[in-house]
Amino acid sequence: MKNKKIKGDVLWASIVGCMGIVGISGLMAAGMSMADKMRQLVSSSTESPEACYVQVSEPEMKDEKPSGDMDEEPSDAMDDAPIYPTIDSTKMAFLDTTQVARQQQDERLSAVSQELAGSRLCRYYNDRFYFTLLYPSCFQAGPLPMNNDGCGFRMGHGIVLKVAGSYNTSEETLRQRYVQDKRDLSQVTYSHKGKHHYVIAGFCDQETAKVETGEEHSTAETVGYWQKTALGESSGEGIERWVTIRLYYPSSCSQEVYRLIQCLDRYNLTY
Repeated sequence: MKNKKIKGDVLWASIVGCMGIVGISGLMAAGMSMADKMRQLVSSSTESPEACYVQVSEPEMKDEKPSGDMDEEPSDAMDDAPIYPTIDSTKMAFLDTTQVARQQQDERLSAVSQELAGSRLCRYYNDRFYFTLLYPSCFQAGPLPMNNDGCGFRMGHGIVLKVAGSYNTSEETLRQRYVQDKRDLSQVTYSHKGKHHYVIAGFCDQETAKVETGEEHSTAETVGYWQKTALGESSGEGIERWVTIRLYYPSSCSQEVYRLIQCLDRYNLTY
């Protein structure tokens, strides 16, 4: 009986030992399987580092209006707005445009006075209507027209002198022409009618002055005007003829041109 009991204990010990060996083997196998999985995971993350990154999309930006009271969208014209430099108050220097304009005006008036004062009288004779014009040498004669009715003279500074003759085919009287010429001026400051001639002074509109002279005058000033017209017989033909002198000039030069007007009035178209 004692030997059977010993054999039974040995048998159970063997069974338990086998079960332990099997359990340990299972645990070892499981450990090895887990280790292989970890090794594969590590090797895969090392070989493909991109797999560790997560792509995050940027949030969508919503259109927002600028804060404030502006209800409208900003205009594209704001992109073209000029960028003004900042002003350094310690180095501010302003250009007085009024003073510059006045200086330029004074220089022009001085030049007109000097040119007229240094001139001598020149003579223009028209052999169609048989009249003579005495004018200062500071004027330059222009080209003669095809019909040879007169001539134009330019001094510069917007001052133009014109003389022309015509036949009195309509038998118009001196007074009729005198009244009509006064009406054509925008403003008459002086007028006088003699027995054979008349004189008109004043201002004409710029459009008329441009057509007659081709000069561009500043819109800021009016155009001064002086005219002397005479009616007489044409030598040897027995037909009355008109001779008219016209002077156009900037109104700012009135004082400087006054002596020129006196010269033209004294030496021309006197009967």
